[in-house]
Amino acid sequence: MEENKPILGICRGIQIINTYFGGSLYQDLSDFENKVIMHNQAKNPQLPTHTVTIERNSKLFEIFKEEKLLTNSFHHQAVKEVGKGLAVTARTSDGIIEAIEHRDYPFLIAIQWHPEMLHKSVAKMNLIFSALIVTAGGKKDE
Repeated sequence: MEENKPILGICRGIQIINTYFGGSLYQDLSDFENKVIMHNQAKNPQLPTHTVTIERNSKLFEIFKEEKLLTNSFHHQAVKEVGKGLAVTARTSDGIIEAIEHRDYPFLIAIQWHPEMLHKSVAKMNLIFSALIVTAGGKKDE
């Protein structure tokens, strides 16, 4: 982090990043009392199964330019208490945190879903990888 390199955490990555900054996790979502969405989908991983709502004042919103995004879901753990310096930037309708960003770090985004599995069925998922590449100093078409 001292070198300000861009960081994108996917799935377990959001959990690792959150605990690194002192946050906590739901160890098993069956313990989450408001759970109404299946967060460990049985369907094809290349198909979206639920919607996340993105905060307008976030890098995710800058990237996707939408408040609602269809995603896939393959997790039984999730962020519970957010770590120091992190902000919640997306949730599902049942309140599960689906994305966090560091407030002060140039590009640290962590998401619970798998955009790499959705790149064909939800083409806009490629936008997050393009943003990572551009931030790292590359070109969009690389």
